[in-house]
Amino acid sequence: MHGERTEDHGKKKTSLLAVAAKSALIGVAIIFIFGLGVGVGNGTVGVTKVNPQNKQLSADLDYSTVEELYDELRVQYDGKLDQAKLLDGLKAGLASAAGDRYTVFLNAKDAKDFNDQLEGNFSGIGAELGKDDADNLIIVAPIAGTPAAKADIRPQDLIVSVDGKSTDGWSIEEAVTKIRGEKGTKVTLKVVRVRRRS
Repeated sequence: MHGERTEDHGKKKTSLLAVAAKSALIGVAIIFIFGLGVGVGNGTVGVTKVNPQNKQLSADLDYSTVEELYDELRVQYDGKLDQAKLLDGLKAGLASAAGDRYTVFLNAKDAKDFNDQLEGNFSGIGAELGKDDADNLIIVAPIAGTPAAKADIRPQDLIVSVDGKSTDGWSIEEAVTKIRGEKGTKVTLKVVRVRRRS
């Protein structure tokens, strides 16, 4: 009898350990899932879905030719290079190569300026900007009572320069960033009015 009781006690001890281990695992799983939910909620953890159209692309790019070009520039370029600008140019070119005028890369300064504009810290000329079929920067619509309307800027006018700098190749976001500024400051636009056939 005494031996049987000890054996039962041993089985109970083993089953209690198994239950404790399962409980600990469940607790860890709950904490992990909760932490994952918090991470997704505050943006520190993201879920990446690959567009089905792009599944054939490799996960990483082969930068060997970019490195070769960089080495040539470093050795052969007759002038001072800025590594940060080169990297920004590389990123901007990659975004531009997608072929979508609304897909752009903003460096840290431009991103901050753009966010400041969204938060109302800066003001513009009072006109919606866009692109025409030839990828020119154009006025889509001036807003009544704003500096754009007072300057007789009209829909379809081309914006060819901002403060003396050509807008050739600028994205809409880049143009907005360059045109907007602190309230009360001035910006100079060179505008070309194209006569359109009706």
